[in-house]
Amino acid sequence: MVYEGYAPGGVALLIEAATDNKNRTAADLREIFNDLGGNLASSGSTAYLFERIGTLEVPAPASEEDRLLEILLEAGAGDCNFQDDRFYISTPPEKLAAVAEALRTAGYQPAAAKLTYEPRTTNAVDEKTAAAVQEVCDALEDLDDVLEVHTNHEV
Repeated sequence: MVYEGYAPGGVALLIEAATDNKNRTAADLREIFNDLGGNLASSGSTAYLFERIGTLEVPAPASEEDRLLEILLEAGAGDCNFQDDRFYISTPPEKLAAVAEALRTAGYQPAAAKLTYEPRTTNAVDEKTAAAVQEVCDALEDLDDVLEVHTNHEV
């Protein structure tokens, strides 16, 4: 399930959860928002602020960039960035498996391949608000049912 909410400073949250009792999970989320600020929102309140994408992380030297880009282009991947001896690749969600398989076939082993949510726009906040948002995110992530918390804030 995906829950939506707002943290302090109007920061949008998208909360991915796996639960056998959605009422219990919603009550747990609501309690955290009541204690730490923000609120649980109705469906569709923040989802439009995020885009579902596939992401892959491939350890490889920079000298492999041309070969890797050719593979990614043929497989239909999106953006590719290099940082700290790793390539970070984004792809449309429906192409994630095909891109990962193309990389494996070419001899690259992705360190990570997953679906995630990226913010379409960000909400700039000060350090004090960012700390409050992080406190809410940490408390949410500590819940057993919560898999991932996505935000649209930047400091």
